[in-house]
Amino acid sequence: MSVGRLDDVVRVLERELRLVDEEFVARMVYMRTRDPFKALVATIISQNTTEASTARALRRLSELCEISPEALARVPVEAIAEAIRPAGLQEAKARAIRGVAELVVKEYGGDFFRALEGTVEEVRERLMRVSGIGYKTVDVVLMNLGRPVLAVDTHIARVARRLGLAPASGGYLAVQRALQAELEREDPLKAHLLLIKFGRTICRARRPRCGECPLRGECKYYASQLAKAD
Repeated sequence: MSVGRLDDVVRVLERELRLVDEEFVARMVYMRTRDPFKALVATIISQNTTEASTARALRRLSELCEISPEALARVPVEAIAEAIRPAGLQEAKARAIRGVAELVVKEYGGDFFRALEGTVEEVRERLMRVSGIGYKTVDVVLMNLGRPVLAVDTHIARVARRLGLAPASGGYLAVQRALQAELEREDPLKAHLLLIKFGRTICRARRPRCGECPLRGECKYYASQLAKAD
């Protein structure tokens, strides 16, 4: 296989990896509820923590109040922070959750679907006015809605750079542009989930399991490690 296109990588990973809904809380929330606002809240909570901690924090938040813009806009930030404490960084995440809830209520009458109208760039500009909401958080929501965008997290960026699919330097948008240019036929959401699982289980940040990697024959990182060993 020639890793010149992300489509090829996705097909290889699809054969090698099994995706389980519970491994991706935000995706599971959207699939079960079809509510993009709940998926947004889950994505905010999931920042810099594990899926297990995200699930626990989300469950505690749902016990505190309904996860809707109207309900969360009325809850004190301190109460939200205490509910989502298991996920860590609870104060910043609570401010983001309360902030986006207030934005949706004040500017869109509580209708989050209205806030998602327009181009990807327009939706990003709208929601990223809230501190704590960045490109990836918005893109995860849009991707779950079927929009043609590939959300990039730290696992995906690492895998893409090691495989030579994205520039070694550059931020979120540089990596995303490179990957989307290489994705012609496969679903961005499927690519997103497979690349994350691959990054968590095989192409890990520390002690990557290169000996088990189905892509090692075409991997620039693996080739560089072999060269160092020589």
